[in-house]
Amino acid sequence: MNTQEEIAATLAHEFKNPLSLITLHIDLLEQVDKTHGKYYDKMRSELKKLESMVVDFLKMTLPQAEITEQVNINDLLKETVSKYCYPNIQFIFKEETELVLEVIPKKIRIVFDNLIKNSIEAIGDTNGNIYITVKENEIIFKDNGGGFSETPEDFKTTKEKGSGVGLYLCRKIAEEYGGKFNIESDSIGCTAKITF
Repeated sequence: MNTQEEIAATLAHEFKNPLSLITLHIDLLEQVDKTHGKYYDKMRSELKKLESMVVDFLKMTLPQAEITEQVNINDLLKETVSKYCYPNIQFIFKEETELVLEVIPKKIRIVFDNLIKNSIEAIGDTNGNIYITVKENEIIFKDNGGGFSETPEDFKTTKEKGSGVGLYLCRKIAEEYGGKFNIESDSIGCTAKITF
């Protein structure tokens, strides 16, 4: 790890400590004053967003010493999706073929997690579907969360208040394995494609 990466990783770690301390004090404050619950919840929500950004940043800066292995992408997808349980969201799989790649599983999970979380946030509290298709050399994620008005420049963000780190990370990981990452939107929702 070079000096720049060391500084970035150290800053990211140091950033998480005050965030945890702030969250703790919000909990303590709420025990004393329960009349402002909605404000405490809002502060916790914003702190979680900050923490998520820090985690994404860490994933980009920490050294990767893992060894690649043959991974059944279909199985990895199902395993990742099984972590998400929302009564208003249905996951629909279409497996046209079995896809096996030489990858670091942890990195591919990062891509899947980011795309699933984006779809869940786009759908929100309404009823929605997340379609996942596995083709010969392609994985497609599609949701009916309404999409966005313009394709984000350089994959910066599809969210009103997003950092864009998640989409950037998806693209970098896909490119690391010689693949391509593309995201499109229409009036129905968003479609993300990873092609190897």
